[in-house]
Amino acid sequence: MGTKSDAGVGYDDASFYLFAMAMLSLVTVPWTIVKIWRLVKGRDQEEERENLRQHCGCRRCQEKAQAIAKQKKKSYNTWARPSNIFVFVSWILIILLLREIRKSPSFKAPFDPFEILEISKSASDKEIKGAYRRLSKLTHPDRNPNNPEAAERFMQITKAHQALTDAVGKENYQKYGNPDGPMRSSINLALPSVMEDHGNLILMIYLSSLIVVLPAFVVLWWRSNSDKLATSISVNTYRYFLVVLHASGRWRDLLAAFASAFEFEHMGVNNPRKFAPLRDAVRKSGAEADLKQIRLYMDVKPYLSENILILLAYTHRLGIDEEFLSRLEDLLGWTEGLVVAMADANREEPRQDCYRTYGRTVFGRTRKIMSAVFLGQCLAQVRNVHDFVALDIDARKKILRNFSDDEFLDVNEFCLHFPTATLKVAAPKVEDEIDSSVHEIDKADVEVTLTVKRGAGTGRFPCVPNLPDEKQEVWWVILDDKKHDVPLAIKRLKPKDFDAEGNATFKLDFVAGIRGKYEYVVHALCDCYVGADVYSNIKFTVEPKFENTDSLKYFDTDDESDYEEYNAEVEDGDEEEETDSDENEDGEAAGGGPAGAVQQESSEKEGIDELSSAEEEDDDEDDEDDVDEEDERENRKRGTNGSQTTSAVTEDI
Repeated sequence: MGTKSDAGVGYDDASFYLFAMAMLSLVTVPWTIVKIWRLVKGRDQEEERENLRQHCGCRRCQEKAQAIAKQKKKSYNTWARPSNIFVFVSWILIILLLREIRKSPSFKAPFDPFEILEISKSASDKEIKGAYRRLSKLTHPDRNPNNPEAAERFMQITKAHQALTDAVGKENYQKYGNPDGPMRSSINLALPSVMEDHGNLILMIYLSSLIVVLPAFVVLWWRSNSDKLATSISVNTYRYFLVVLHASGRWRDLLAAFASAFEFEHMGVNNPRKFAPLRDAVRKSGAEADLKQIRLYMDVKPYLSENILILLAYTHRLGIDEEFLSRLEDLLGWTEGLVVAMADANREEPRQDCYRTYGRTVFGRTRKIMSAVFLGQCLAQVRNVHDFVALDIDARKKILRNFSDDEFLDVNEFCLHFPTATLKVAAPKVEDEIDSSVHEIDKADVEVTLTVKRGAGTGRFPCVPNLPDEKQEVWWVILDDKKHDVPLAIKRLKPKDFDAEGNATFKLDFVAGIRGKYEYVVHALCDCYVGADVYSNIKFTVEPKFENTDSLKYFDTDDESDYEEYNAEVEDGDEEEETDSDENEDGEAAGGGPAGAVQQESSEKEGIDELSSAEEEDDDEDDEDDVDEEDERENRKRGTNGSQTTSAVTEDI
């Protein structure tokens, strides 16, 4: 690829620099904005959190808070990351390219003799000549030897003077914008001039980056992100949770599913001898009973047995060696994400037994969602201290008389952070309707107010020193049909959803079922504490489906008047036909014909209606038993595979 200046086509370095700067800016500018936004947002969130609460005052929570603050401070001050280096180098390249572009004659301002001579456009010939003499003396090459900028400036001044004083130059300037007359136009390529001698090499590099490097980058990015959900949970983990929750809702099985998550595939397998002390401790404690009751629904992974042992030892508060603590922290770090994934996976389960009541609008089982939340509670706290928290400080001292002062202060600090919740639930109603009562298939809502109180001076962050990361207290609010065990609405409340008084008011929307009496339960479960859960019952009646009356008129138009006249004509014709049919029926009734058959059909219809209503009552009473029998049948179907896998894991452990 050589120079094509003779043909009016050539290489243009300035255009190439401009193109390169534009391409580089497309990546650098948004990336810089995102980094600044994350930095500012992260620090603002930290300040907001400090205003909302104080960390728990117990020693372990204070140590954890200091470690997290130190790590975050280190991350804020770490500028030697590859992404930060890339952004920094990119901005340097953009600045250098911009300097080269400004030096290029192709991007200079258009020729303006008045601006060059520093005079106005209404200047006279005398003023033009005076400005020329003054500026030419300052920039003359004899006065400025070895100064190319002064020489270039002198040429521009001379050219501007010629354009404004010389008749030919002035005419050319008015016609072509240049005192030298028409200039030859050229088409330049936005490619560097170095390609004139090394065109093939540069072309090869360009094609390689376009055909090999860019597709490889896209493939690697896609492979690392295509198997993950928006919550960063693996799709395989989500599918496995679907299988487990469809078959079982026991928290022990969910604990095994938690330990089997594909997020832990990177964990290596240790020497079995290292796990011998932990295995013996589990067997001697009550955790062995939990181990025998665990049922698995997938092939045993190498890391599964070790994870189950560690989690069982942790939930039973057995001693764990320091070499396994890092693995335990890795497991507990996924607590919130995996618990939410379990709850979401349960809501994918169809409920065919509820089709008659709710149609195809409900999925999942409430008790399984509550089991998933209970698993998160166990991984966060394990202890039920609700009754102990209700005691005054003197009663606590009496019970903990063998504790040291520091240990008692830690326990008291925990009690101050323990939440006490109350629920206020309004009756279901339909918004924006004259009749607020609930009818069949109505979209109704329940207004709920959750109030969470704690000890004086405490904030909304829980006392969870066992979790490696900072944990916000989240409340799960579930609207449950008590009879069918189906979740109608779920809402997760974070600290920002509560006001300064600890109140959160919101609505739970649901679609009403068929007519009848219902009893719903609103559950409020804290994901950090066992024993802080509250619930409230609601009893209401779903009325028959609302039907519009004929007198209801929506539009007052001529078209509707014509439609009413048409209906009147049709009704008159129907009345005439009914009169004729009545005469015929009277004649047949005298002979014992169809009239008797009509009476018999009506009596049979009444009997069928009574029988169907009785069957519906029996079906309603047996729904709960049917649900349990269905679970038992499903478990029996999977019993062989589950028992074989469980026995294999038990023997392995």
